[in-house]
Amino acid sequence: MNNRIAQFRNTYLGRYTFDYETPYHVFKELCDQQLKETLEKIEEFQHYTRTREAFNNRDAYYSFIPELEQTIDETMVLTDYFWVTELLNMLTLHGNNPVPKARDIPLSPKEAIHALYSSGENPFLSQFAVVSHVSIETRANLTQTIDEEEEVLHQLITDPFLRAAVQDEYNRVKDYLANPRIYSDAVMGNNQLETSGTGVHFGDSAHVVKQVIEDNPGKALYVDVWAPWCYGCMIEMEDSKKLSEHFADDRVTFVYLCMGGSREQWKETIRKYDLAGVHLYLTEKEWINLMNRFHIKSISHYLLFNQEGVMIDFGGHLRPSIPETRAAIERALIQ
Repeated sequence: MNNRIAQFRNTYLGRYTFDYETPYHVFKELCDQQLKETLEKIEEFQHYTRTREAFNNRDAYYSFIPELEQTIDETMVLTDYFWVTELLNMLTLHGNNPVPKARDIPLSPKEAIHALYSSGENPFLSQFAVVSHVSIETRANLTQTIDEEEEVLHQLITDPFLRAAVQDEYNRVKDYLANPRIYSDAVMGNNQLETSGTGVHFGDSAHVVKQVIEDNPGKALYVDVWAPWCYGCMIEMEDSKKLSEHFADDRVTFVYLCMGGSREQWKETIRKYDLAGVHLYLTEKEWINLMNRFHIKSISHYLLFNQEGVMIDFGGHLRPSIPETRAAIERALIQ
């Protein structure tokens, strides 16, 4: 948490030098004090550079503030607030809450929603915190929380922009789950004949996933998009080996698409973790095509195809280390 506080503050006021081992609430107090002192120095400096006079009348200097504040509403917040809120939600979801827990019993979905909503005084930011929380599920192609807590969310999320964002994402996931083949065909380029009158896509020469599917007919595919410089990717490799060993006797092919680092780092990773499966070191053209085609914003990222070559799940949530991934692969073998 101290590191996150420092990153947030450093954006605006430069580096903080306090010991990161300090308890986070003490660290925050030290940062707040330095923030106050820095702002006072900035005030004095800016006033002197404009007037060449000492900064003696603070009230007069800030007399424009009341008028300015009339033009500002609660929807005008720092974009960093959104980033911090999403980060906290993700850490909490994966059991790494940086804030000491008040109790050992996990919050129910409804309790978590209300806790996030009541966490601040800005109603827009409170609503955004809730939206961020439920969007973690929709990004994992799930709608359970929205389905179960629809009434509560309807009461709390009143901002039109946020309501529309949640509804659009919910509709997308529902449509995908109802018929994943439509979305799969679109990103794979399998519908080119119907949409453009040709069965050849201009990017097929860089379409490595399509080639892997053609080379492994009748098999489910678990595709890991990674790079040696990606910490999140590397910490999953040991679990990836265990997962592939678990499915060694099943019709599942594990595919590792490396999109960065050197060839030496790529080969060393394969040797270090003794990873079975298909390993491809992508060219720049191939990994750009991969990122664009599958709308990959960051790695690690995973794609799961059933035995018919239909992408039935995708995203950063399909990490080898979580039990839900094993269950997802088992479903791919029976779909």
